Amino acid sequence: MFRNLDAEQARNSYTNQQMEEKLNISRVSYENKKKTGKFTALEAKRLCRIFHVKFDYLFKTEPDGEEKRRVMGMVRPRGTDSAKVIQVIVTESLRGKGTNEDLCRIVTQCWDFEGNLIAENDPCITESVTQGDD
Repeated sequence: MFRNLDAEQARNSYTNQQMEEKLNISRVSYENKKKTGKFTALEAKRLCRIFHVKFDYLFKTEPDGEEKRRVMGMVRPRGTDSAKVIQVIVTESLRGKGTNEDLCRIVTQCWDFEGNLIAENDPCITESVTQGDD
């Protein structure tokens, strides 16, 4: 129920048996309280002191299923709508004069079979230009 409580217990290498002793409750009672979230105020305060954390962090809960789906629906990427495998001609060419203003580099270009440039990767150019941009 409380992921951060489980994480802090694991981080500190405390067993449920050790937590029983620290809280003065039975191990079974501690395990049930972890599942149900029904700690007393005093037990919650002790747990915060044991782990040196704030209450809001230790007892943070996950959103319910409906809330989680709503949030995930808002931030999940749409995905790929279409993909094709096509044949292209890939060329690599040395470009540049070797000066600070015009560095030597390998430029990769993709061409279709009609001789039209489809894409170019020039490591010295940071702007993106696609086919049809003029």
